[in-house]
Amino acid sequence: MENIALIGIDLGKNSFHIHCQDRRGKAVYRKKFTRPKLIEFLATCPATTIAMEACGGSHFMARKLEELGHSPKLISPQFVRPFVKSNKNDFVDYAIMATAPFLWVLYIGRIVAGITGATGAVAGAYIADITDGDERARHFGFMSACFGFGMVAGPVLGGLMGGFSPHAPFFAAAALNGLNFLTGCFLLPESHKGERRPLRREALNPLASFRWARGMTVVAALMAVFFIMQLVGQVPAALWVIFGEDRFHWDATTIGISLAAFGILHSLAQAMITGPVAARLGERRALMLGMIADGTGYILLAFATRGWMAFPIMVLLASGGIGMPALQAMLSRQVDEERQGQLQGSLAALTSLTSIVGPLLFTAIYAASITTWNGWAWIAGAALYLLCLPALRRGLWSGAGQRADR
Repeated sequence: MENIALIGIDLGKNSFHIHCQDRRGKAVYRKKFTRPKLIEFLATCPATTIAMEACGGSHFMARKLEELGHSPKLISPQFVRPFVKSNKNDFVDYAIMATAPFLWVLYIGRIVAGITGATGAVAGAYIADITDGDERARHFGFMSACFGFGMVAGPVLGGLMGGFSPHAPFFAAAALNGLNFLTGCFLLPESHKGERRPLRREALNPLASFRWARGMTVVAALMAVFFIMQLVGQVPAALWVIFGEDRFHWDATTIGISLAAFGILHSLAQAMITGPVAARLGERRALMLGMIADGTGYILLAFATRGWMAFPIMVLLASGGIGMPALQAMLSRQVDEERQGQLQGSLAALTSLTSIVGPLLFTAIYAASITTWNGWAWIAGAALYLLCLPALRRGLWSGAGQRADR
């Protein structure tokens, strides 16, 4: 086995498939092991790089491999899933995984996606431009509902396309983006007709997206609340799959069903509840109600002991989603029409920041507590909502509250 340079491992509950290749990328060994036999085999191998999909047991396995002198590499599922060509535990799937650490094109693609990912901010600014202040919470809710439906339809479409080719989901996504582009060019009316604003070089500075808010106490306070809420939202984004596997022993099918169920509940809540609640209670109370529902759901999920419990808890989590459109509407009220685009750009920047900080923070909490009790990350997420109280007190009760309750 001296010529093994890279090993790809499929981490299962009872059995493990490995794929070994040499420095030229040629397969030299494939075998199925039980857990004890796998550790015994790896203990006899020379130090090498071992690639695994990041999942519930991968951190424990990585520490074990480091003790044996190997260099474990955990790969995010989003970089592995496009290359899975058949059922789980198939050697062919993990032969592809073994090459994944060197697929630099994927990273280039993610960079391009990040650079061009400001369409959400533009859509939010467009909604703010064409709707009256009293209707914005409802329309922001509709936009969030569309996201929820996409969260359900996207994986289904990707799965169907993946049956034809591992590249087909990417082509389908490109085609849908092209359709979006054509729709924007030919069917979407301009919200600022006749206006041409020059592009200034300083506007390209990422920090410039926040400078306009200097001195605007209410806006700054509400943006702090927005940041915290988006950060809290990274808990399920980072841990839902891993937590489901570890706590409830969910398989891939159950995880898919749970994600689809949440997407449907989220969409229904955004489309049917956000507008009426904001109109009846006011945006401020809708925001508070959303945070209470979401935080309660996190606490209940932290103590859930059976997989079925997660599904009724999803009702609370989905209902908690009414807070974000209400907050967006409140923020939109605080700036004039000329600042709506800058506001949405700033919110998009804060969202991107939480997508960097959140997974690092909550996976670290989860990894540190997994051997004792793996509910602490959910408790931490719920506790973060307490940080919103000072910002809300400063922002809402200093003038924004009266406007937000209209």
